[in-house]
Amino acid sequence: MKIRRLVFGILAVLWMALIFSMSGKVADESAAESHGLIGFIGEHFVPGFDEWDESRREAFIEKYDHPVRKAAHMAEYAILAILLTGALYTGKEAGGTDGRRGVFSSPYLIAWLISAIYAASDEFHQTFVPGRSGEVKDVCIDSLGALIGVFLAVIAISVIKYLIIIVNALNKCAYYNTLMPTNRQGKPRERGSDSAQKETNKFVSYKLRRG
Repeated sequence: MKIRRLVFGILAVLWMALIFSMSGKVADESAAESHGLIGFIGEHFVPGFDEWDESRREAFIEKYDHPVRKAAHMAEYAILAILLTGALYTGKEAGGTDGRRGVFSSPYLIAWLISAIYAASDEFHQTFVPGRSGEVKDVCIDSLGALIGVFLAVIAISVIKYLIIIVNALNKCAYYNTLMPTNRQGKPRERGSDSAQKETNKFVSYKLRRG
């Protein structure tokens, strides 16, 4: 658990450094990279792109430059939020002995807040880069990307959690089978009709209710 959180924490810091580095590029360099990406997409996914003349290609690139840039920003912060969630999630978020938890202690909320604050600081950083500026709408777009990342992290954690419950239930069933090879009448137990199956069903139901 600690190793997993440490790995995700290191990856999150490295990803933040990468975002900072990309935001430090001057406008011309940044534009050249985005144009190159759009050109790559056109060459591989747009039929007949290679046969277009130069002016048509440039028009295509200019048309999709803005949405591609914003989508890339959202993806950047979605990944950041996922990494931060992995670093902050302990597996004990279901609550303490009283079953209650403070809203602001949620790793999902904290991951989103850190991502949103970093997005704001990144836009401020861009005001010092020649040819670039900081925009409030870009902070909102980045924060939306982070929210999507948190949502994906929640789904992934839930899927992993239920897979673990199923595996544990199967192991429990196998354990009961080794202890009780026959039923009370001394006959071989039929699958799904003995106490082991009932115990397994109770175990799975209990785990699912706890979430």
